[in-house]
Amino acid sequence: MVSSLLGAGVLLCTLQASQATVTGRVSDRHSGLPVSGVVVTLTDLDRSSITDADGRYRFSEVPAGRQHIGVYHLSYTGRTLHALVPAAGVLEIDISLEREPIRVDELSVRSPPRLRGLETPSVEDHADRSLSLAAVRAHPTLAEPDVFGALDGGHVATDPEMPSGLHIHGGAGQHTGFVIDGFPVFNPYHSGGLFSAINPDAVAEISLFSTTPSAALPDALSGVVAARTLEPGDRTGLRGGASTTQARVTVDGPLGTSGAGYVLGARTGFPGPGLSPDEASYVRGGSHDWLAKLRLPAAGGELSLLGFGTRDGFSAAATAGAEGPDAVRNLFEWQGGTLGVAWEGTAGSTGLEIRGWRAATEAEARWTLDPETTANLETDRRDLGFQAQAERRDPLSGSLSRVGFRVERRATRYGLGADEADRSIGLGTAFLEGRRELGAGLSLALRGSVTAGVGPLRVAPGVRLGWIPGGGVTLSASYARQIQHAQSLRNEESLVGAIFPADLFVLAGGPDGVPVATSDIVVVAAEARPADGLRVGVQGYARDFSGLLLVAPAGGEPFATGTPGFVDSSRGGPGFAFGDGSARGLSVDLAAGGARVGVVAAYGIQRVLYRAGAIAYVPEHGATHRLQGGVNMLPGSTWSLRASIDAAFGRRVTAVPGALEWEACNLLDRGCEFGGSPHYGDAALGSTRAPAYARLDLGVRKHFHIRAGGRDAELGLYATVTNVFGRLNVLTYAIDGVDGNLVPIEMRSRAPLVLGVDCRF
Repeated sequence: MVSSLLGAGVLLCTLQASQATVTGRVSDRHSGLPVSGVVVTLTDLDRSSITDADGRYRFSEVPAGRQHIGVYHLSYTGRTLHALVPAAGVLEIDISLEREPIRVDELSVRSPPRLRGLETPSVEDHADRSLSLAAVRAHPTLAEPDVFGALDGGHVATDPEMPSGLHIHGGAGQHTGFVIDGFPVFNPYHSGGLFSAINPDAVAEISLFSTTPSAALPDALSGVVAARTLEPGDRTGLRGGASTTQARVTVDGPLGTSGAGYVLGARTGFPGPGLSPDEASYVRGGSHDWLAKLRLPAAGGELSLLGFGTRDGFSAAATAGAEGPDAVRNLFEWQGGTLGVAWEGTAGSTGLEIRGWRAATEAEARWTLDPETTANLETDRRDLGFQAQAERRDPLSGSLSRVGFRVERRATRYGLGADEADRSIGLGTAFLEGRRELGAGLSLALRGSVTAGVGPLRVAPGVRLGWIPGGGVTLSASYARQIQHAQSLRNEESLVGAIFPADLFVLAGGPDGVPVATSDIVVVAAEARPADGLRVGVQGYARDFSGLLLVAPAGGEPFATGTPGFVDSSRGGPGFAFGDGSARGLSVDLAAGGARVGVVAAYGIQRVLYRAGAIAYVPEHGATHRLQGGVNMLPGSTWSLRASIDAAFGRRVTAVPGALEWEACNLLDRGCEFGGSPHYGDAALGSTRAPAYARLDLGVRKHFHIRAGGRDAELGLYATVTNVFGRLNVLTYAIDGVDGNLVPIEMRSRAPLVLGVDCRF
């Protein structure tokens, strides 16, 4: 299966580039004698070695590029060295240490218990894209680490400069599911300068499953983004940072000596740099998220408890040109939270997993429909779930057998003023998966699920055939059906998604007639690694949607202005329609890495069309051509220079009648500006062609090492300038109420975007 540009590229640059060997000898600075028992670590790769009786250490298969080498011994002063590892060969680094005797009154050493099953190397399920935290940090197209933004490129798209969702293989943002450590989370989006609501410092890895996602993952039409949180360290660690868009901190460490550990993280974000003037048009508010994890041995396995929460609140002037503190404002708030508990262990050669969760989200909005009418929206979703599965893996052959079931209770409420619809359903899903090697480089993976609860049984099959003919080439073909039992009443074509990206869920398959959405996708892919540090991938896909709930064809407000099961003639109907869609596309991904430079690039061409009755339109995320690329250069061991391009051609937008004020978040304008209550009225969806979008960004980072408390601390300073050439990029058009001409709404100007500092201890 083709791995993605971004996952492959940055991993090549930071984790999986050309391989070399790093070795050397550690000696006493004064005597010159070898020192045994010294812990030598490759900090960025979380790998360690202990010197032997001759003071020798050795690391094989080390990726090319910048690496930090930590050296620690109880009787010597610790050191941190910078190394530029070549693409191949042997790098010899000899190290001398200064004596630093430490008086120890009492020392008790107790090894943590070995838990059954941990000795067997894990074999991860196939992911379309997978990036470690180090890869996310080193991503050349990101001004700051963002675990969702790092997945962008090729067949994954976000809206330029104002992402309100991940669009995978032509799907809408509401068609993507999200999990943290296997627990579902809802609306993990921020706005006002941030995208992902998951603190990057608390994440060890982010993966995308979309081509043939596991049936053990939640139902989602386009795919599932899975975050794996940081593992608690054996001593207290601190990560954090502050910039013109956010402030964040994450702490992890052990609890006692039994093998238990914890991770705690919190973050707050600002709309722009937090320096917004008092003018009514500037967006006001903020965003917050937190994460807490506890892991401890239990019943011969491992028990995990996870808590995650996010909250956002923003307001913007309801009328363009409004002045004064008493100007009427549109208000938007959304929050979400997940509490989960899981136990993992083994019974003989079978791995067992049991998990339960409560996941919820709420959203509120006060929206000006016209000068005399306001829509007051309140909506929420509440899920309770339990899942159990058993699996067997063969780490040598890569074979897998998994069987399990999931039981869920889902409830939603969608209310506008006094009109409200409450619904709840129960769902039961049984799933089965298998993966086998057929010989001669061929492999076959099958998966299927059956869901009961509302309407007829829903069957979701999937199959993938892979072939490795040799020479670093991998070929694959796959088919999958995806099913989604909840849909959103947010209008994804509305410009308001820039500050209100929350999905507004309603249950499907119930008495309101909202259909269960389905998707059938075929993917043919190829990957080649013609040389060390070089990877090229090609992917073609065809997808068909059915049973889509679409708000845009029925109204131009940012959300449906009628509740399911309720029709208000004064509003002209429920404010949503049902339809289908199709997406056809081809993407090419390139990644190349060496000791001092890493390059990623992706190109995607697609044709996306949504239909509802006689209305057919290209959604705004369905740009015909997308091009992204970035380079990360290492002129020295502590410097990083980045340059990235982002371009889109064939964009379709829906012109907005009336006045609108808009300024993208940047330091030059001291904030984010959004004034007006844009609605489309009778404007034809996607009828206006937007000019080509193109942007060049430049960034720089410098980091330092400081000894603090006998440990090494890393302090980094970074900055990014966006749209260096000052290109006039158009977000959409407003229709002049006097002469009917189209007035362009410009996107981000040439300006400083981010200034910040981060640290790791």
